[in-house]
Amino acid sequence: MIDTLRHVLYAYDYDLATGDISNRRIHIQFAENEFPDGMTIDSEGGFWVAMWEGGKVIHFDKTGKRIKEIPVPALHTTSCCFGGKDLKTLFITTSKLPLSEKERKENPLAGRAFFVETGTVGQIEPRFGG
Repeated sequence: MIDTLRHVLYAYDYDLATGDISNRRIHIQFAENEFPDGMTIDSEGGFWVAMWEGGKVIHFDKTGKRIKEIPVPALHTTSCCFGGKDLKTLFITTSKLPLSEKERKENPLAGRAFFVETGTVGQIEPRFGG
């Protein structure tokens, strides 16, 4: 789970039988000027985190080590997920809110969705059942 304002991605223990979560701990601590937002997890357990006010998605391995950054031509990246026929396409959403008129002119692609081909296979996300 990500807490944007605390600049952290938490890990939990998960009980498959009951659905209970426990043992919250910091998995990735971001800098004070980094604002992690939405994310997805790939088939290798790696994390792909959209960075609000960062104009990028950061890829981490399952241990939390930064692998690479993918620049996005919009200031506010909001989330990402894998898709495409081989699940190697990363789809990235962005926001044009709360940009001022001046900032919108500086970020003309804000609010659009983007995609990038990766060398990593994603995973199918489970549908929310309730």
